[in-house]
Amino acid sequence: MGRQVTIESFGFYIIQNKYTDSLKFRLMFYEASEKKFPRMRTFLRKPIVFKVGPGQGEFKIDLKNYNIVTSKDFFISLECLEEEMDIQKFCYAGSPKTHCYVKPSAFARWTMIWGGGGDFNVRVSYVK
Repeated sequence: MGRQVTIESFGFYIIQNKYTDSLKFRLMFYEASEKKFPRMRTFLRKPIVFKVGPGQGEFKIDLKNYNIVTSKDFFISLECLEEEMDIQKFCYAGSPKTHCYVKPSAFARWTMIWGGGGDFNVRVSYVK
């Protein structure tokens, strides 16, 4: 177990968003298992749902009001809540030479794949 941190913000870089309306996403945090695999349950008190408008550039969300505190390693999940997502219209920065974990639905098991891991920025502060 590590030192306690508060998760203050989350961000990512949108390469393109050609949708004319906002897209809705859910941000989730999952505790890592002993084998560094995401667990099924989140440690959030409530889901973080937000919208991303058309355009490109850095997107950042302030998480201080969610009071997210942990002392363990964790995984981040960014879930699109739209029925359709076209890669020709929306994509964000990622790392093609790293692995990521995916699941096709909320209650499915995580699967590790290579390539396509999102480049997320998370700001934390140590709890005093």
